[in-house]
Amino acid sequence: MTHEQQQVQPDPCLPCQELALAGAVANAEYDWSRATDCRVLMKRHRESGECAAGQPA
Repeated sequence: MTHEQQQVQPDPCLPCQELALAGAVANAEYDWSRATDCRVLMKRHRESGECAAGQPA
Protein backbone atom coordinates (compact mmCIF):
# COMPACT_ATOMS: atom_id res chain seq x y z
CA MET A 1 0.00 0.00 0.00
CA THR A 2 1.42 3.35 -0.98
CA HIS A 3 1.25 6.50 1.09
CA GLU A 4 -1.54 7.86 -1.13
CA GLN A 5 -3.68 4.77 -0.51
CA GLN A 6 -3.42 4.87 3.28
CA GLN A 7 -6.40 6.28 5.10
CA VAL A 8 -5.72 9.09 7.52
CA GLN A 9 -6.85 8.10 11.01
CA PRO A 10 -8.34 10.93 13.08
CA ASP A 11 -6.82 11.64 16.47
CA PRO A 12 -8.78 9.67 19.07
CA CYS A 13 -10.72 11.58 21.71
CA LEU A 14 -9.91 11.10 25.41
CA PRO A 15 -12.56 8.39 26.06
CA CYS A 16 -11.27 6.50 22.99
CA GLN A 17 -7.72 6.72 24.31
CA GLU A 18 -8.78 5.53 27.76
CA LEU A 19 -10.73 2.58 26.36
CA ALA A 20 -7.86 1.63 24.04
CA LEU A 21 -5.42 1.71 26.97
CA ALA A 22 -7.75 -0.32 29.18
CA GLY A 23 -8.15 -2.86 26.39
CA ALA A 24 -4.39 -3.13 25.91
CA VAL A 25 -3.87 -3.64 29.65
CA ALA A 26 -6.60 -6.30 29.71
CA ASN A 27 -4.96 -8.12 26.79
CA ALA A 28 -1.56 -7.96 28.50
CA GLU A 29 -3.13 -9.47 31.62
CA TYR A 30 -4.88 -12.18 29.54
CA ASP A 31 -8.24 -10.85 30.74
CA TRP A 32 -10.16 -11.60 27.55
CA SER A 33 -13.54 -10.72 29.05
CA ARG A 34 -12.43 -7.23 30.05
CA ALA A 35 -10.71 -6.75 26.68
CA THR A 36 -13.98 -7.63 24.94
CA ASP A 37 -15.87 -5.23 27.20
CA CYS A 38 -13.46 -2.45 26.19
CA ARG A 39 -14.02 -3.14 22.49
CA VAL A 40 -17.80 -3.13 22.95
CA LEU A 41 -17.68 0.11 24.93
CA MET A 42 -15.42 1.68 22.29
CA LYS A 43 -17.87 0.74 19.52
CA ARG A 44 -20.84 2.08 21.50
CA HIS A 45 -18.97 5.30 22.25
CA ARG A 46 -18.11 5.88 18.59
CA GLU A 47 -21.68 5.17 17.48
CA SER A 48 -23.20 7.39 20.18
CA GLY A 49 -22.23 10.65 18.50
CA GLU A 50 -20.27 11.69 21.60
CA CYS A 51 -16.96 10.67 20.03
CA ALA A 52 -14.99 13.75 19.04
CA ALA A 53 -12.38 11.88 17.00
CA GLY A 54 -11.74 13.66 13.77
CA GLN A 55 -14.13 16.51 14.48
CA PRO A 56 -12.83 20.07 14.36
CA ALA A 57 -12.26 21.62 17.79
